[in-house]
Amino acid sequence: MRGWTLVMLKRHANELFELTDAELLGFWRDVANVAQALDRLYRPAKINYAVYGNLCPHIHCHLVLQTYASDPTQPLNMNAQEVFLSELEYGRMIGDLQQALVAR
Repeated sequence: MRGWTLVMLKRHANELFELTDAELLGFWRDVANVAQALDRLYRPAKINYAVYGNLCPHIHCHLVLQTYASDPTQPLNMNAQEVFLSELEYGRMIGDLQQALVAR
């Protein structure tokens, strides 16, 4: 899904309650900043925030963009389709996101 982004905690921790208050605030501030940048880039109908840990026991948040064409009644399927982009396309998307983060 275009724009699907992960925000990962820099140090290792499994659970949110393992973080100091400053780390917890900083993590969610980073999530919000990345979401705002993604909103500027892709103009989604909605951004869904998902915190999992069963496959990767490390604090991270998935930002999943829903388009106006998305069916909101369908569950999120992370394995619905595997798409590989060229190195240039990945680089362009990363650069665009970096610019959007700086421009906030």
